[in-house]
Amino acid sequence: FADVEELKAVRTAVPRPTMVMLAQVERPGRVLVTPEEAGAMGFSLSLMGLTLFNIATTAMKKALAGMAAGVHPPEDDLLPFENLYREVGFNKHYDWEAQMSAADQPIVPSSPHHKPSHRDW
Repeated sequence: FADVEELKAVRTAVPRPTMVMLAQVERPGRVLVTPEEAGAMGFSLSLMGLTLFNIATTAMKKALAGMAAGVHPPEDDLLPFENLYREVGFNKHYDWEAQMSAADQPIVPSSPHHKPSHRDW
């Protein structure tokens, strides 16, 4: 584990304007650098991806335990249904389906080298 002085030295050693990310992993007894502290040291991004994954996993396990016991998660633990659709991307998918079903002909790509991708949605 690097201490704050080591982190500052790493950031100082990388020439600017290079963007540098500080990735941190929570472990017992480890004190994390706050996003504000990371910014003050010159880091462009402070990543705490496992923290988010940990929170999501804990929420799912809590919900599953309650549902297994026959209890539906409380309203304040749920997104409004319209927000859930938007966050997951259902609305974009349904719009794309509607465009495809409304079209008289298949959509022809503008280039013969075009390969369909998720961006076509």
